[in-house]
Amino acid sequence: MSTVTAFEAAITAGDLTKVARALDRGQDVNARLSSGRTPCHVAAMLGHKDLVQLLLDRDANIEATDEWGRTPCHVAAWRGHKDLVQLLLDRGANIEATDEWCRTPCHLSASAGHKDALQLLLDRGANIEATDEWDLAPCHLAAGEGQTNVVQLLLDRGANIEATDEWGRSPCHEAASAGHKDALQHLLDCGANVEATDRWGHKPCHLAAWKGHEDSVRLLIDRGANIEAADNDGDTALTLAAWNGHVNTVRLLIDRGANIEAADELGRTPCHLAASADRKDMVRLLIDRGANIEAADESGLTPCHLAASAGRKDMVRLLLDRGANIEATDEWGRTPCHLAASAGRKDMVRLLLDRGANIEAADESGRTPCHLAASAGRKDMVRLLLDRGANIEAADESSRTPCHLAASADRKDMVRLLIDRGANIEAADESGLTPCHLAASAGRKDMVRLLLDRGANIEATDESSRTPCHLAASAGRKDMVRLLLDRGANIEAADEWGRTLCHVFTWMCRKDAVRLLIDRGANIEATDEWGRTPCHLAAWKGHEDSVRLLIDRGANIEAADEWGRTPCHLAAWKGHEDSVRLLIDRGANIEAADKWGRTPCHLAAWKGHKDSVRLLIDRGADLRCPDSAGVPWLVRALSTGVPAHRQQARRITNAMCVHLRAFAAGATSPSEADQWRGLKAWIEGTVDMLE
Repeated sequence: MSTVTAFEAAITAGDLTKVARALDRGQDVNARLSSGRTPCHVAAMLGHKDLVQLLLDRDANIEATDEWGRTPCHVAAWRGHKDLVQLLLDRGANIEATDEWCRTPCHLSASAGHKDALQLLLDRGANIEATDEWDLAPCHLAAGEGQTNVVQLLLDRGANIEATDEWGRSPCHEAASAGHKDALQHLLDCGANVEATDRWGHKPCHLAAWKGHEDSVRLLIDRGANIEAADNDGDTALTLAAWNGHVNTVRLLIDRGANIEAADELGRTPCHLAASADRKDMVRLLIDRGANIEAADESGLTPCHLAASAGRKDMVRLLLDRGANIEATDEWGRTPCHLAASAGRKDMVRLLLDRGANIEAADESGRTPCHLAASAGRKDMVRLLLDRGANIEAADESSRTPCHLAASADRKDMVRLLIDRGANIEAADESGLTPCHLAASAGRKDMVRLLLDRGANIEATDESSRTPCHLAASAGRKDMVRLLLDRGANIEAADEWGRTLCHVFTWMCRKDAVRLLIDRGANIEATDEWGRTPCHLAAWKGHEDSVRLLIDRGANIEAADEWGRTPCHLAAWKGHEDSVRLLIDRGANIEAADKWGRTPCHLAAWKGHKDSVRLLIDRGADLRCPDSAGVPWLVRALSTGVPAHRQQARRITNAMCVHLRAFAAGATSPSEADQWRGLKAWIEGTVDMLE
């Protein structure tokens, strides 16, 4: 046996002679023993008072801490060694020393029920209201451990009976939660608040019911506890007891008048919670005592819905045997079979179908259990439903089949299964969209490959004549467009507005995608139904990089739409100064006139785009410029024989004058202000002359 081991054995045995001899030979009095404690800790724990005296005389550290931060005084108090506690205090031990959890010797003696040691500590000045890491006072710990005599002592010495911990719980909460009826009764006898409420709205009765402490619940009710009090979640004592399956406690609460239909903040009754938690005996009791088996929560869910969704087969059997409606619907029109199918509860769906559930029941979106299972990727569930006769082509309110939903959700295995079972790969929804359209729009590349490999039409069009490639482009899916083009998609396919892929990507300001299309041979001069080319759209959106790319690749800078407007007109109209500058720099005709004789400068002035107007004038534009017949646009517009056209021209000139006045006010030099005022005066003079 080693010296250290022999020393530890002597400490444990309380052998003063051997310990003294070891210390005389140089043994460290504060050495850590195998337990991690010092000799003084072990001696104090075992009640060896004389040995503790010896160790202290040999300079043992009276405040040494073990791995939990406890001093010898903590340990002696915890073990109830009153004489040792007194010795340690006499030798200078810190009566308020705290361990790792901020507990003092007073906490430990109270928790362990050592009344005499606790009384000594209090007599020596220990703080009766000291709180630990969780704000628990000695009275909390004593109540929670059922130490009635200690609770009595603490209250007699002035402990705060309503002290609250960090969760807002009083000693009464602790005793009720732990089921210590005697301690609870003493607290109530001493005036504890039976309705004290913690942070979550729990009263002592809630906690006692939650834990199934029937005697404590009975006592609290007898002392005036409100049996219908609800916590922050709307749960009553009955709700909590039912949820946790405490049959006797629930029976007691019902006998004492608790509302069996009390609903929490989600509208769920005790029967809902018991069913969802698979408490069969509890559900039987509640039904026997009159609970509404068809009660619906705020989402319209019945106990049968919750049990089915959770896969509680025996519970569903019980509910159906007791009369539950197998076709009950929630607020979205879903039956228990819908929820079970969506959750992948195959055995539950089989049970429900065996009991007569409608396999084609449709929710408010027109979706059947097969739709929901397909969307959720429940392969085995869909297989079961199809084997039991589910319609593989059932259409929801948007005319989408299970195959549509599976494709949109990227459920590849599900789509394979559905196609193998005969699903129509070209089924179109109410907007004419096929599964391939939806997958392309969502960027599901592997899904699109699968559909194309299985024969999907790559040129299928929806009601707006859009192909999968159009939808992919509209969603900004460049990689998807590349895939579809690689598989043979028509790069020039046009939708009902005549827009090609190049139009779509240009409108979205996707320069890299536009470059891809041009590289793949897209027609850069394709026109939509309004005669607009991609360059028109890029200018309209003010996407300078796309305009530059298109011009660099040969776009006609003077292309005119059906109103005679060039890209420069549209950029000026929208006030995109940088795009206007680029177009002019690349040779755009600054005086190009639309079908009404209006130049880019007219449109910019009309819309109040000062910077664009200034740029155009600096580059040589003139608001007073005549048309091809030598008549200024403004004169021609105000002289038309069509009243509606004259009114429109008058509105435009009024807008121009307002903007020109503002331009003059914000001018940076007198000459610039004069320029704006001169244009305004010419317009006003022309209007006066013609009217």
